[in-house]
Formats: sequence, structure tokens, C-alpha cells
Amino acid sequence: MEVLFHFLFELVKIAILAAIYAALITLLLGALGKYKPGSWFDRIAKKKMRLWFMSGLTISCVLFVFMFSYWGNHGLGDSAKIPIGNGKTVDQINGMTFITPAGYEMETLDIHEFTTTDGFLFAKISSNRPAAVNKEIAIWNLKTNQVEFLDHYSDLEILKTKNNMQAELTFQDFQGHYSKYWNGWRFWLLP
Repeated sequence: MEVLFHFLFELVKIAILAAIYAALITLLLGALGKYKPGSWFDRIAKKKMRLWFMSGLTISCVLFVFMFSYWGNHGLGDSAKIPIGNGKTVDQINGMTFITPAGYEMETLDIHEFTTTDGFLFAKISSNRPAAVNKEIAIWNLKTNQVEFLDHYSDLEILKTKNNMQAELTFQDFQGHYSKYWNGWRFWLLP
């Protein structure tokens, strides 16, 4: 039921965004038509309602497709996603955050805090981790889709020194990353 309400909300949001963007296109082409009489812009701008409707329809379709693309899919209802690069996402369903690296397609790897840098995701493994994993930190190589585990959080500094990594690793929970990625201009300008 949550998915249906969220989907309907997204459809209304797409309609509103498309109407606004189409109005801006109509105004822009109308201004260009007045600036260059007899041009293509002038001919198109004379049929304002048709221009607004066709622009809105096209933009609605583009926004709808974008909503289900890798960079636009932020989940529906009680699920949420954050794209982290190389076609990979961090997912959350009903408050459980997880990743799906190679070898975990049938069983997800639960995490609770993470950070990304240089094509890697560093995650603190959740206490309800799979029985086979008895480690604290998971390092997911986003290019190769392989995961490596560290026994303790302190081993990260050894790994950073060994691999000459300069980036500061600041771990945040899913909600912090989700707010940072999907709020702001993305919230107001995209579905």
C-alpha cells in the first residue's frame, strides 16, 4: 500500500514538474520568437497551448523514465536506494540497510554505517550479519564487485596506509547519506 501511495505521489510530482518546465520552455521560445520574427521559434511560439502541451507530455515521459533509471530510482514506499557508482546501490527496506556484492546475490550483507571513496564502499557490518561473516568492516570494490572483510575497525588505518589512501573516512548511517544525496535540488527539480 505504501508503494502505491508513493507511486501516485511521484506521478503527481512529475505532472507538476512537467507543467512548470513546459511553461518555461513556452516562455523561452516565445521570447526567442519575438526577438527573431519569421524564424522557426516564431512559428512554434504562435501555437502556445500546443507547444506547452507537447513539451509537457515529452518532459513527463522523460521524467517518468528517469524515475526508474539507476540515477533516479530512490525506491518506492518502504524501500529506498542510494546510487554509489559503477551501477551499485546501497538499499534499505523496512529500516534494514544492505548491499549485494558478488557472492551475496541470494543473501544480502547487512550494514549499519558506511562511506564511499575512490570506487570503494567501506561499511560497518550489522550485528545481524550472515553466520559466515564474523568481521566488523566490509570493503566493497565497486569496480570488481568483490568484498573484503577486516576483523576490526582499527584495521582500516593499516589498510589506508598500505594502499596510500588519503581520503578521510567518515561513516554515516543510511538516512544521513540518503538526505545528503536526494535532498536539495534533486528533491525539488526531479521526481
